[in-house]
Amino acid sequence: PECETDLNWMVENFDGKKDIVLEEADMKQLVCIINCRDCVVHIKNKVKNVNIDGCIKTTVICGDVVSAVEFVNSDRMQFQTLGKVNAIAIDKCDGVNLYLSKESTAVEISSSKSSDMNVNVPDPDGGDDPDMIEMPIPEQFVTKINGKKLKTEVSALYSH
Repeated sequence: PECETDLNWMVENFDGKKDIVLEEADMKQLVCIINCRDCVVHIKNKVKNVNIDGCIKTTVICGDVVSAVEFVNSDRMQFQTLGKVNAIAIDKCDGVNLYLSKESTAVEISSSKSSDMNVNVPDPDGGDDPDMIEMPIPEQFVTKINGKKLKTEVSALYSH
């Protein structure tokens, strides 16, 4: 990984590298992970933003992210936060598994043109050492016409 400017850390074109560690990135900087395949990237410090683009079978582990984590055109991804993340965006991806810390359970997750997405959160009733609960992120919706407006709801396939 290299710091291209004072604001961007670039992790590009790695294949099979399981020990990529960013220890110097800080909360004013953006981390871009581009075209990586079968890698593990660990971001040690609080950063401004994390962008993952064009990656396959890559795991990203991070602490706090001030703004957002964004996945674009990536498949079979895993993301784990050990700190607080406020927003996650998933666009044109297939197979994204999110593992969130207790501090990140208020996250806002937006997705478009994506499939096979799951979020794992600590069981709120689990005490000090909770099990993780896996929930699918809906990808099927039902839209009905209501006068001059549309009403869209998550498909009944996702109801419990």
